[in-house]
Amino acid sequence: FISWQTDEPATSQVFYDVGVVRGRTLSKQTPKDENYTTNHIVVVSDFLPGTLYQLRAESLDRTGNKSQSEDYTIITPKKDENIIDIIVTQFQDAFGFLKR
Repeated sequence: FISWQTDEPATSQVFYDVGVVRGRTLSKQTPKDENYTTNHIVVVSDFLPGTLYQLRAESLDRTGNKSQSEDYTIITPKKDENIIDIIVTQFQDAFGFLKR
């Protein structure tokens, strides 16, 4: 999952693509979450295992102001890692209230 915060309620959407080429239009995107919030969490379920991705988060407030993150690069885990353990670890790191 990808998470971020905004200083006022806004929508949530993530754009992404395989590889890293700065400044390009990212060809894939998650559905826009139209719920206005300041705490954003987007789950991307179609990442391939062991693959390098470039991603960018985007939020749009009620007045139409758009905010984009810088481009980030991630490497997805290899197939032998358990996705449930990865998600729980990410939630623990992000929120600190989940304990094994």
